[in-house]
Amino acid sequence: MKESYKYKLWRFIERLGWLVIPVPASGGGRRGVHRPDIILGNNGLIFVAEVKNSKLPLYLNFKRDIQPVIEYSRMLKATPILIIKRKHAREWLVFNLDSLDRCSDNSYVVNQHNISKGISLEKFLSSLRPLLEAGGGSV
Repeated sequence: MKESYKYKLWRFIERLGWLVIPVPASGGGRRGVHRPDIILGNNGLIFVAEVKNSKLPLYLNFKRDIQPVIEYSRMLKATPILIIKRKHAREWLVFNLDSLDRCSDNSYVVNQHNISKGISLEKFLSSLRPLLEAGGGSV
């Protein structure tokens, strides 16, 4: 799968003043060990994210896509998020994992009905500026 979209995303986030740490072998590979895609940090605020560039509906497997983000977030005392860019759309959207719709015991879906729960990545990160200027903290 072509993943050049992730590099564009990283540069976009860095231009907004955030540190981006890509997680090596985030796709799982042969051993089936799944990891989140990126870690974002700025002045004590940390987010762990799964990143998707897909058409809707987008189905997310709990063990592969959601659970690793939750586990890394717990270990880092970070906030778990999902960052999605719909194919042929310009804007990246951020989703709180609690806002995702479950479609079975092991999967979640982002579709035309719930895509509006996402917030623009630029707006999301910019809205945190007052917290960053005040010295960070948890969200």
